[in-house]
Amino acid sequence: FSKEFGFRVAGLDYSPAGCGLAREVLKSAGVEGDIICADLFTPPERLEGGFDAVVSFGVVEHFDDTAACVKAMAAFIKPGGVLVTSVPNLTGWIGVLQKLVNRPVYDIHRVILPEGLREAHEAAGLEVLECGYFVSTDFGVNNLTGIRTGTPSWLLKRILLSLLARVSRTVWLLEETIGELPAGRPFSPYIFCAARRRPG
Repeated sequence: FSKEFGFRVAGLDYSPAGCGLAREVLKSAGVEGDIICADLFTPPERLEGGFDAVVSFGVVEHFDDTAACVKAMAAFIKPGGVLVTSVPNLTGWIGVLQKLVNRPVYDIHRVILPEGLREAHEAAGLEVLECGYFVSTDFGVNNLTGIRTGTPSWLLKRILLSLLARVSRTVWLLEETIGELPAGRPFSPYIFCAARRRPG
């Protein structure tokens, strides 16, 4: 966002270790930014209403009350500002695959449909600009985090995921020739919502 759009960036994480990693990412990218170690639900008052855009990738699906999480993020936006939220699409084949190859990772997520993500943003008092599936396919999002390596099961799952990641890359090459394929429930890896805090 800093390099492509010229944004001044800041990040929020409740974990000191996460904040440290975020600072390392900024440093390695040569980007200046503030990383604040605080809880999303009880942030420093100076942050509330201070941002033109807030972006969240893979956060709200870890909370039982999606609307409360979106509302907490919306508190950071200035009037007229935008909140972009992305969650994994666990209802399509990518979700089925994650459930099969690594059930614990699947289980730490709430399944959210586009309608539910839209409703959460509307419940937070935001005007939804666009909401739906994002990217035609990406099996590379599936992972084996936490599974003991070196076992026959792990090896087979790793081979399967590697083959499917190649399928995704092939689709992307095809899209460069014929144009983007439609994003939809069966194969899209993500669901997103872009919403705006009403001015005034």
